[in-house]
Amino acid sequence: MNSLLHRFGLIDEMRLNFELEKSEMVALLQEEVAPSQLGLFSDFGDLWRSGEKAFKGKVDRQGFKIRRRRRFLEPQSNTATAVGEFTQLGRQLQLDVTILGLRPEMKFALGLIFVLLLAGSFFLYNYSEVNPWIALLLLLQFLLVTVVMGVVSRLGVKRMKRELEREIVYLIAKSGRQLSPLEEELALERLKRKA
Repeated sequence: MNSLLHRFGLIDEMRLNFELEKSEMVALLQEEVAPSQLGLFSDFGDLWRSGEKAFKGKVDRQGFKIRRRRRFLEPQSNTATAVGEFTQLGRQLQLDVTILGLRPEMKFALGLIFVLLLAGSFFLYNYSEVNPWIALLLLLQFLLVTVVMGVVSRLGVKRMKRELEREIVYLIAKSGRQLSPLEEELALERLKRKA
């Protein structure tokens, strides 16, 4: 299943390396991440909460699981979740990040919709006096919903990858660390976007 999601761009991975201690990175991320369990109902209150923290989730010494906070009237709300692990390799800190486009409740909902539409189509086709083309129309509707959700989730994965990389580089630059030219460019892009 994961290989299929990789192929469609609904799961992506990235590896980042920095000359930084694990405890420093954990402290930097905890400053920018509001504590949350990222459960099924964790998004409902986000629209009306104010706060400076752009992400919510959990950060500890082993890794993190974060999602971008939803804002009121934000057209590009992101549903992707980033799950990362910290590995200290000498002076280098390695971040292995997996970005998941479909949350488990979205997978469950798609599966449930598919089963209900399939059962409804079967019933309409075999036991009803209604035109059998309606059954085909229901299946086409499910296909359309699935494609739209897939495209939105794929864009969310790409956006989360870009924003997370930019945010981490910005946090490291803000802490006073020396950055490579590419990292400096990402930090400047983050500053321009925030202004």
